[in-house]
Amino acid sequence: MTFDELYTLYYEKSVLLVMHYMHDRMISEDIASDVIIKLWSVIQKEKVKSISALLFSMLRNKALNELKHQKVVLEKCTKNNDILRAELDYRISLFSDLPDYVKLNEIYRLAKSALGKLPKDTQKIFHLSRVKMLKNREIASILNISVKTVEYHISKALRILRIELKDYYVIALILIYLNQ
Repeated sequence: MTFDELYTLYYEKSVLLVMHYMHDRMISEDIASDVIIKLWSVIQKEKVKSISALLFSMLRNKALNELKHQKVVLEKCTKNNDILRAELDYRISLFSDLPDYVKLNEIYRLAKSALGKLPKDTQKIFHLSRVKMLKNREIASILNISVKTVEYHISKALRILRIELKDYYVIALILIYLNQ
């Protein structure tokens, strides 16, 4: 028996058998092709008592392995989808809980007021860091102070803003950045 004869004799039957397990024509065709090629390799090396029995066994095993693989992929996708869904829910809640324009102006006013309570050096360093988006090293160089001093002032400003603005801290930082 040649490979072409083997393929012609068993290919379509193999696809239909695998379709019983897979419910997907393309995957079934791939599995049938792979198994027939492997079966041909086995037939060339050793005498096979029942080609159809070996073929059935190989098709069943290959289809079963594919189903197990699909299950693992699905479980991984489900976990990823759960994580993505939770993240999206959180991000949606941030926007749906976003105050209206009047409240945003009030938050901005509160943020400016809180920043106004900071010492002048801290205000200046915070402005350079969060509004001008300079690196701590650059700020230290401009003001001729140490990087640790810059870090101290930024931490101090953020701590005070966090306390003063509580729930609106992140929104306030965004507003400060956008309005400068």
